[in-house]
Amino acid sequence: MTLLWDRWLSIVIAVAAMFPTLGMASGATLDRNYRLGEDSFENGSANSPAGANIAGTLYTVDSEGALSAHDLADLEVFGNPTYANVSDRPLFTSGVGISFDGSGDYLVGQNLNNPATSYSSINYDDTPNGGAHVPGPIDYTGMNDRFFQFWAKPNSAGQNATQSVVMDSNQHGVRIVDGKWSMRYGGQDVVSETSVAFGQWSHIMLARPSADVGSVLFVDGVAVAGLAGGYDGAAHEELVVGSTTARDVDDSPLVGQGEFYNGLLDDLTMSVVGFNSVNDFGEFSLLTDSRYVAGVSMVGVPAADVNLDKVVNAADVTAFVDGWLSATVVNGVQIGDINSRSRGDLNFDGITDLADWGILHSANPQIAAAAGQAIFGVPEPTSLSLGIVGLLIVSMFRVRERN
Repeated sequence: MTLLWDRWLSIVIAVAAMFPTLGMASGATLDRNYRLGEDSFENGSANSPAGANIAGTLYTVDSEGALSAHDLADLEVFGNPTYANVSDRPLFTSGVGISFDGSGDYLVGQNLNNPATSYSSINYDDTPNGGAHVPGPIDYTGMNDRFFQFWAKPNSAGQNATQSVVMDSNQHGVRIVDGKWSMRYGGQDVVSETSVAFGQWSHIMLARPSADVGSVLFVDGVAVAGLAGGYDGAAHEELVVGSTTARDVDDSPLVGQGEFYNGLLDDLTMSVVGFNSVNDFGEFSLLTDSRYVAGVSMVGVPAADVNLDKVVNAADVTAFVDGWLSATVVNGVQIGDINSRSRGDLNFDGITDLADWGILHSANPQIAAAAGQAIFGVPEPTSLSLGIVGLLIVSMFRVRERN
């Protein structure tokens, strides 16, 4: 029996190694970094007006890029937002954020939307008001996958209002609707069942990891809304923080028309993922790309700690076995999050399966062996062969889907 188990185990390990581990990949490429007061051009102090005076116009600046290149997409300040103390924010180290009063405060800049034709791309294609456009320095040709994330502390005074928090054109956006977090993707709105924690900080991430997945909204590392399909890469509406975005019939910006955000916002970043024939911009990984998951949920968690209690023991075997083949699906989109991770989804792809068992085995062979015996037992040779063939077929399909 021991020899059969050892032989079976070696085959399973070999098969598990063939599975893709997208969720474990290294992170994405940062395109925009809006520190909202902490850049040296601003040096913001709490309660002072937001924005640095650059040639007579107030901007909160993009800290990612070179001054000499066409890749700094600063945000123009409208209304009277102020810098604010954000020292109670999770992972706070220093600096300030920006406070919006819900009545005419907002920021406006170039959208990221489709990285392939965005402001920093060599294929930049926006010509508002018929003006000339200048190509950017980065070859984003073919890049469609991207995400943004930020910290938000909405005020309770705005809890009954519809608010546009961050709108990256009308193709990628985060809003508050009926006191719930809501996402916009491809011009469509999906309102989650997750209530906004007014008066408290939340980490918000809207990601389009791949064409296969579509787009997903994460609140504190949990997937709360999703929408499959693509988006309009030719949309030119501005990136607006704190209000709505649109273009008029002449393709001129029409921003700040309502849905004003009431609350604090800090550290908005926007990133690109994927690769073309010139550059590899990385692969989306909730584990490493989400500041909340990487900096809060997974801090001090050993690789083999399935249930996230920071201890590796028999309870992790139970959690893995109980989570076996369970899938996390939100609005028809399968995606991994911090909850699926606690059920054994170690690669954050939304299901606990053989790929995760392989990761578990690499981290702790004893825990993996105990889980494997509980899940699989020791099959007869015939069923073993059929099972391995089936797993290989599944693996090939998953690799094809990733590509």
